[in-house]
Amino acid sequence: TSLGRLEEALRLDPNDAYLFDAYVAEVKARRGAPAVIETLEAGVGRFMNCFTTVGTLLNEYLLAGAYDKLDDFAARVNLPYFWRPSFGRTWALAKMARGYRKLQEKEYDEALALFEASGRIPETLEKNYLEDEPVRARRLFYTGYCRSKLGNTAGAAEAWTAALDIQRHIRFEASYNFTLMQARYYQAYCLRGLGRSREANTYLRSIREFASSSGMDNASPVGRTALFSRVPRTST
Repeated sequence: TSLGRLEEALRLDPNDAYLFDAYVAEVKARRGAPAVIETLEAGVGRFMNCFTTVGTLLNEYLLAGAYDKLDDFAARVNLPYFWRPSFGRTWALAKMARGYRKLQEKEYDEALALFEASGRIPETLEKNYLEDEPVRARRLFYTGYCRSKLGNTAGAAEAWTAALDIQRHIRFEASYNFTLMQARYYQAYCLRGLGRSREANTYLRSIREFASSSGMDNASPVGRTALFSRVPRTST
C-alpha cells in the first residue's frame, strides 16, 4: 500500500520532511484525526524547523479542540518569519474558541481575557502576522459583547466601533466578496450592540442577497441557518 511504502521510505530516511508530511497526510486519510495527531506528536521533534509540519500539528490541535496542547506546543515553536500556513491565525482562532466555551459558562471575565489575547500573537510564532478582516471583526464583536455583559458600556462601544472601522475597497469586491461578507456579518451585530438596528439589518440583508446571488441558498437547511445561529444577542 502507499502507506506501507511511505513507512519503508521513512525507515531509510527518517529526517526527510517531505516524506514525513506525505506520510502524515496518508495516515489522516486512512486512520483519521486522532491517529494523525499521535503520528505528528511522535515525529514533530525532528521537524521543528519545517513550517508545514508544525502548522499541520497546530491546525490538528485546533480542529480537535485540544487547546491546552496547542498552547503548550506553540510555546515550543520559534519560526517567526514563516507565515504559510498562518500559525498566528490558528493560534488566534484557538484563543477565541476557548473564549466561546467561557461564554457558554457565563464566565465573562475569562472569556474577555481570551478574546483580547487572540489579538496578541507571540512573535516567536509569527512575527509578521496580519489579522484578516473576518477574524478582526469577530474578535472585536466578542470583545465588546463580553464588556457589555460586565457592565462596561463604554468599552463595549469602543470595540464595536473599531470593528465598524474595518474598511472595504470597492475595487476588490468582486474577488473578495465572501471574505468581506464574513467581516460584515460581525459588523452587523456590532451595529446592533450600538443600538443601530436599521443599519445592522441593511448589512444582514446584503449577506442574504450575496448568498442568493452566489447560489448559496441551495445549501442544506443546516448550512442556511448556521450563519445566524452562532452570534449571541447584544444588549447594553
